[in-house]
Amino acid sequence: MQLTTYNGEYFERNKVRYVIFFLIIGSVIVGSFLFDNIIGAIIILVFVGGYFFFLTKTHETITLKIEENWISIGKKFHPRSDYSGFVLEYHMKKKTIHNIVFLSAKGYEIFTISDTDEQLKTFITELSNHLPLLEKYEQSFWEKLSRKVQL
Repeated sequence: MQLTTYNGEYFERNKVRYVIFFLIIGSVIVGSFLFDNIIGAIIILVFVGGYFFFLTKTHETITLKIEENWISIGKKFHPRSDYSGFVLEYHMKKKTIHNIVFLSAKGYEIFTISDTDEQLKTFITELSNHLPLLEKYEQSFWEKLSRKVQL
């Protein structure tokens, strides 16, 4: 059984957000050059490059597979015993299940679903035979804030 997801949590951002981002970064870089702070401008450009590199990695689609003793996430295999359960996150505006979250002792992994509803239902049915479906999981204040801001 398999499910197609994005490689991490995928946020749908509008164009205004990117325009504001570029205006702020551009003004900081111009200000850095005006005040002869070239190293500051280079550091900002490195951070922006890292941010866009991260965006290309989260937009990739991967496959989650349930196997005999493993859950494969992309090309990595994880023993099912590593996970204590999973949670489904509901998208209020779209009225669909938006994310699947795997919980372990180390933390959690969030994947945004990119597959059909029928495939999702059969995957959840099969997964619930191996891992318990939990109601919720605890997030820190900063994790909740970063998800609200869609970082």
